[in-house]
Amino acid sequence: MNGLVLFLNLVLEGIVTGLVYALIALGFSLIWRVCDVIHIAHGGVLLIAAAAIFAGHRAGLPFFAAIVAGGVAATVAGLLIEEGFYRPMRNWGSGEFGMITVSLGVLIVIEYGIVIMLGPDDMSVPAPGLREPLVAGLPVTFDRFTLTTLGLVAGLFVLCALLFNRTAMGRAMRALASNEQLASIIGLDTEGARRKAIIIGSLMTVPAAALMLVNNGILPTDGLHIILVAATVSIIGGRGSLAGALLGGLLIGLAESLMVWHFPYGWRQVITFVPLYLLLLVRPQGLFGGRA
Repeated sequence: MNGLVLFLNLVLEGIVTGLVYALIALGFSLIWRVCDVIHIAHGGVLLIAAAAIFAGHRAGLPFFAAIVAGGVAATVAGLLIEEGFYRPMRNWGSGEFGMITVSLGVLIVIEYGIVIMLGPDDMSVPAPGLREPLVAGLPVTFDRFTLTTLGLVAGLFVLCALLFNRTAMGRAMRALASNEQLASIIGLDTEGARRKAIIIGSLMTVPAAALMLVNNGILPTDGLHIILVAATVSIIGGRGSLAGALLGGLLIGLAESLMVWHFPYGWRQVITFVPLYLLLLVRPQGLFGGRA
């Protein structure tokens, strides 16, 4: 019975972790699909959002106000990266490798900048009330944090689905992602569509950062791991797919959580990439991706 209880709690923890991964991957995948750039600096944008929330809360701001500050910081950071690095690189005709190199450099600068400003220690926001079980005595720990994560992620995915499929802005971004040359010929503001994708993708990091701060905290040097997970989830699910980001995040979250049952914690990185390797053998375009 103890083994079953442990298994159920690990599954629940894996689902919560996977939903947070799905949020991060959704923004990363959107920018990758619409802007056609592997946005490694997305991990840095999340760190900036987390640092703003952490600093705001430490300065005495209410948690919601600190989240708003995180949203502003993430949006500004995303736009600065687009306008200051990606757009000039596109105008200069830089290839994919050049964009990846610049994006990685931006991530490294952000990580060390946060270390200089806030120190190398873990950033976290205490919220003990969120970890109190909703129903005492149950073998599975279902607390307010779990309920908040489920509701928040579900609401955001529904909102994004409506945005991408029912609005002119969403149709413009899908048109740009489908055929940039044709979108330009018909008069679509491609740069405006890119900026909107950057803003939405950057804002997706804010709830993920807030949940991570409340749960286990974030290190200023976690950006590379965060973006590796986001890229893995995006590839598994299929580039630009909402359903793919959700399912891919859940698969990785469950794999990471359940691996502690039989493997040391140090195997976490290996376990993260096993589902990706297996999927690429049979379906390189991802679960919900179309064939090139």
